[in-house]
Amino acid sequence: MINIVGIITVSVIVIEAPVILNRQVGHIQFVGLERYALTVPLIVSSVLIAIHLLTDSIHTLRGGATNTPDQEPPRWSL
Repeated sequence: MINIVGIITVSVIVIEAPVILNRQVGHIQFVGLERYALTVPLIVSSVLIAIHLLTDSIHTLRGGATNTPDQEPPRWSL
């Protein structure tokens, strides 16, 4: 269920990406970057999150376990 909500959320961002990029016109003061330079990482990370959620959903639907209780958790030591 959570994966479906996540896929829908990031899909909205990806679908609206052309509109968002067209609105990002101009330079950021004191930095000299174009405004769209802040939006591109958001869109790329949204695509990567959607891919992750989609593959996780497929894995779960095929009967794969998301966590394996037989594995021993890592032991952290300083």
